[in-house]
Amino acid sequence: MTIFRIQPVLVWLFPQIIWNKPKAQDNVYLTFDDGPDNDFTPEILNILQKHTVQATFFVLGNKAQQNPGLMRQIQKNHVIGIHSYDHRRLVFRSTDYLYDQLSKSKQIVRKIIEQPVRYFRPPYGIFSPRLLKVCYQLNLTPILWSIMSYDFDKNISDNTILNQIKTNVTNGDIIVFHDGHPNSCRTIRILEPIIKILQENGFKLSSVDK
Repeated sequence: MTIFRIQPVLVWLFPQIIWNKPKAQDNVYLTFDDGPDNDFTPEILNILQKHTVQATFFVLGNKAQQNPGLMRQIQKNHVIGIHSYDHRRLVFRSTDYLYDQLSKSKQIVRKIIEQPVRYFRPPYGIFSPRLLKVCYQLNLTPILWSIMSYDFDKNISDNTILNQIKTNVTNGDIIVFHDGHPNSCRTIRILEPIIKILQENGFKLSSVDK
């Protein structure tokens, strides 16, 4: 079963994680995972700029290391968080392994953008108490999402995604997309219609630090 909206019980069970920002009046937060990617990220940046939209990019440390120019391009208008070093699952891992994944990524990104790195999203959205502890040791705020776009899933149609966004999104929602997935060509295709739907519904599209 496809679940676009995160279940309230998870928000209640794990209040230390940011799932949404309901107190942020009329704001919705677009986020992008798995980049930066030379094929997809520039096109996404162009669409965001066209509609004066700020977003948040959760980048992989190894891809950031390979694309410092693209990282600085993202930085001009958007917030950058980390998404681990190489997108490996972080459950059932030692504290040392988790610390290495996060600290290495944080150092790489901070060196490139010359700004503090404050946010972290785990690969696949999977976390553990041990991972949360490492986040706090590294002064990283864990952020997940309240709406999953399923832009990566070829079995879900564009129209289904657009309709889900139109009917499900409410104030303070954090929506996850992907700019570094093999199917991110679809993300580019649906992003502009989604932005138009949200703006027509009166939402301001912001980065997660707003």
